[in-house]
Amino acid sequence: MTAYVDAMIFLTVMVLAAGVTVHVIPHADTDVMDPEDFLNILGGIKLRASDVTLMDDESLVYLTDLLAHPMGDDEGPFEYLRSILDSQYGPDGYRFSLSAEGWQRSFGNDGFCRRECTSEVRLTDGGAIVMKLGIL
Repeated sequence: MTAYVDAMIFLTVMVLAAGVTVHVIPHADTDVMDPEDFLNILGGIKLRASDVTLMDDESLVYLTDLLAHPMGDDEGPFEYLRSILDSQYGPDGYRFSLSAEGWQRSFGNDGFCRRECTSEVRLTDGGAIVMKLGIL
């Protein structure tokens, strides 16, 4: 009889411990957007040029067009993109690179990527920008 009671107590403690463990340990990637989905959305973002650049232009342009054609020292489009990536993946949770017309730029963490996606987006001037996003 004592062995039966001991076994029941042991099983009860094990069930409680398993329940607490599952509840306390955070579930990875439950709210992190897939890199492919993020790049698809990024390719369609339109905003006023004056919102992210030093230009006094109120017309709507694609963010990818602004990224592909940097204007001097104007870091506005890149800072805007960095803020979006930081809010979605955290400051050290991604590696992002883009290239267009013979230049390349990258930012983020250089750690090992668990998931990665590359996307080529056509620009309004006929060129293309290649974006690569890796989730750490």
